[in-house]
Amino acid sequence: GPYLRPELLGTAVQAMLDARRFFAAPLDGERYLREQAVAAVAVTSYDQTLGGVGGPLRVGPVARRALDRADFLRPVARSSTVTIYEVTGFVPRPGAFPEVAWRAGYRCPAGSTSRP
Repeated sequence: GPYLRPELLGTAVQAMLDARRFFAAPLDGERYLREQAVAAVAVTSYDQTLGGVGGPLRVGPVARRALDRADFLRPVARSSTVTIYEVTGFVPRPGAFPEVAWRAGYRCPAGSTSRP
């Protein structure tokens, strides 16, 4: 996490604050989602953990009715603990995903990639 890499702390805190603003007023958040290349939004119940470990992830208050009214979000899965919204019209940006093949912890079978 960012606490282990202090040089990322400012960026991580800003990302959390931006996400909090989106969830508080999602009808105003289409531009934010597009700028961040977000393909899907996951909204959990208040006490639900993601991945089943640790404590609940609480970004802040969520305007759930506004999420359902946002014309750029489409609910694609719903359960008693989570709703997944697809960001309509999502198009991945070239280069939006980091190259991880040569980072520690990522195993790539021999011959599956070529290092520059």
